[in-house]
Amino acid sequence: MEAQRVEGKPFFVSMNFQTSHFPYEIPNEWKGPFQPAALHSGSSFTSYPRAEAAVVKNAYFNALRYIDQQIGFLVSYLRKAGLRESTIICVTGDHGEAFYENGENTHGTSPIETVTKVGLVLNCPGFIEPRSDRYLAQAIDLVPTVIRLVGCDPSPAFQGIDLFSPDRIAVAERLAFIHSRNPLASKDAVISGTGWKYVFDHLKRRGYLYFRPTDLEYHPSLAGTEPEVTAILHETLAEWRQRQLLYYASPRYFTLFYPPQEPKIGEGKLAYLKQRAQQLR
Repeated sequence: MEAQRVEGKPFFVSMNFQTSHFPYEIPNEWKGPFQPAALHSGSSFTSYPRAEAAVVKNAYFNALRYIDQQIGFLVSYLRKAGLRESTIICVTGDHGEAFYENGENTHGTSPIETVTKVGLVLNCPGFIEPRSDRYLAQAIDLVPTVIRLVGCDPSPAFQGIDLFSPDRIAVAERLAFIHSRNPLASKDAVISGTGWKYVFDHLKRRGYLYFRPTDLEYHPSLAGTEPEVTAILHETLAEWRQRQLLYYASPRYFTLFYPPQEPKIGEGKLAYLKQRAQQLR
């Protein structure tokens, strides 16, 4: 960055902080304020006693605190170099972490809120006005958003949207899709800006419906009592999955054509989702 600054050239830096991943290792001289945080010798990424959850969470918080400190070093450099006002900083996570809040731990298995609902901070004093926005965003929105901020037009190859666009999709029409597949799980999910969330477990061949879940407490599935909402979201999720599988199945498609856009819910079905959501508020 310093070499680019001296030459008057712009720069792009991407940093992936692994400290916040199990076993949450930080330098020995940096203990962290959250204690006790010494992990049990038998603890692993996917398995540790529930009684140890508070200790594991402390280790995780210490790791996050350490990462915050590293980001602070970067911000300090940008300020001293006179680049703070013109540098866009984006801080987010590809996933969160679960500590048995709702019976599950770790990440990468179920698309639960404590894992999928991560923070997103976009900061640039010279370009972005301070404000908070609870708009439903996805990781694929980051690149088109930043591209537009630096004065370029997003590519039609992007599946995400510019989050700052005045023409962005209305909150109620916004959809977010999640795919989780590994040796432990095979699940897809769709989240609607109306508050509904539908999860389909491909191993159990069963769908689960929730309304504004937090995963900090048990939420029973509403699939049995809301069959029409379930059907609408199941159809939408299946369409999204089919488009992705067909497109990425062969290089003949993804090297010649732009990626498929996300499916949308029709006006009538969207109105029904809003109606049922309003009645449950």
